[in-house]
Amino acid sequence: MYLFEWESPFIGAAHALDVMVFGNGLPFAVLAGFSEYQQTADFMRKAWVRFAHEGSPTLPAHSWPAYMPLMKTMSINQTPTVIQQAFQPEFALFEKVMAANWKAAGL
Repeated sequence: MYLFEWESPFIGAAHALDVMVFGNGLPFAVLAGFSEYQQTADFMRKAWVRFAHEGSPTLPAHSWPAYMPLMKTMSINQTPTVIQQAFQPEFALFEKVMAANWKAAGL
């Protein structure tokens, strides 16, 4: 699981920005303020190709943890890092809301 945290200096974070960075879909990148996205894009491409080829996105310099809910998440930014229990309070709240909704629905 990953959390894309790279931000454009001009537009900040945006929906599907990871797909544009990964797919090199940034026309006129320097003019749009995307001058430093190449390092992030290279990391994403290498990790995704390795995952497709070997079943694991782990790279020699970056150990990508196996998916386990609420445990570890790869934060993709200029410097990819593993973060512990990303959004734990949000997941705990969501779990309570879902359980209440399911109970109210008789599930």
